[in-house]
Order: sequence, then C-alpha cells, then structure tokens
Amino acid sequence: MGAFVIGALSFMLGAVEALATWRLSTLAFRLGLRVLNEERPFPSSHSGPLVGKILETETGKYRFTERGECLFRCKSRTFGRRGSTRYVLPFEQRIVTPFAIKGIICWRGGQAMVTGRIPLFVPIFLLAWLLAWSVPAVLMIGAGRDILVGGAVLLLGCSAVVGLGTFSVPFELRRARTVLSELERQLKSAAA
Repeated sequence: MGAFVIGALSFMLGAVEALATWRLSTLAFRLGLRVLNEERPFPSSHSGPLVGKILETETGKYRFTERGECLFRCKSRTFGRRGSTRYVLPFEQRIVTPFAIKGIICWRGGQAMVTGRIPLFVPIFLLAWLLAWSVPAVLMIGAGRDILVGGAVLLLGCSAVVGLGTFSVPFELRRARTVLSELERQLKSAAA
C-alpha cells in the first residue's frame, strides 16, 4: 500500500514538475538528479536584451534569466507538428523517455558551466514501481509456493526499471548535447 501511495504522489508531482519544465520555470530546473556537469567553451550570452525571452532552435527551447543563466530543454512535440493540419502521433516523430534532461548554463568568463538534470519525481515513481513489483514476488518466493512465478515477476519488474534507465539516460544525454550545440551555433551567429 505504501508503494502505491508513494507512486501516486510522485506521479502527480512529476506531472507538476513536467509542466513547470515545459514552461521554463527556474525552480524546476534546479530540481532533479544531476546527470550532466561539464565545462565547455561557449560564446558569451550577451543576455541583457534576451532576459526573459524564449528562444527556439530545431530541437531545443531556451530562456535567459535575470541571473545571467540560460535554461534549456528539448522541444516537446507531443501532439503533432506546429503548423501541421494533420494529427501526428508522438511515436511517429521521436522517441519520448521519462528522463528528459533539463539544464542550466552559467557563464564564467569564456567558459560555460552546463548542468543537466533528469526529473526528480520520475526515479521516485520508478522506485515505488520496483517496490510494488518486488514485495509480492519476494513473498511468493519466501513462502515456497510459486517460486517460478515469483522469480519471473521479480525479474520482469527489475528488468523494466533497469532497462528503461539504461536506455533513456544515455539517449537523453546525446539529445541534450545536440540542443547545446544548436544554441552555441545560434549565439555565435548572433555575435557575428
């Protein structure tokens, strides 16, 4: 029962976090597990006139804050292409994972410190999922009945969570680096 409550709460809070990330809210970009932390040469932001404005590239969205930072995330195309009259299903456009990286770029001289995070509540939800799958399976194995079924349930639950994380995080890291490269090109062309 506890796993269900934790799962339901983390699911609801995850939806709020996703909405805040979609709106490029600063607080949402400071929450989450850090998966990207690198220093890169990056053109100066010249963020004065850009503060508060939302920029877009082919795959990313960006917002410059008053603190001289830039929030970035991948564009989300959930319900079809912009300007398209034809409804396009999400899986026709791109792979969607629960670990979409949201990041902050902070400039220090000619270098930029890039921090990327995965959502905070998705791993909590997945841990609750894992607990909900594991407890009944371990009880079945421990009771000595249906050991094969209990082992299969435990293996399936663990495999789903580990497989999702193993695939999603490296995939989203590549996607985040693509978004950063696009912003870098856009800032270089604006400076020229």
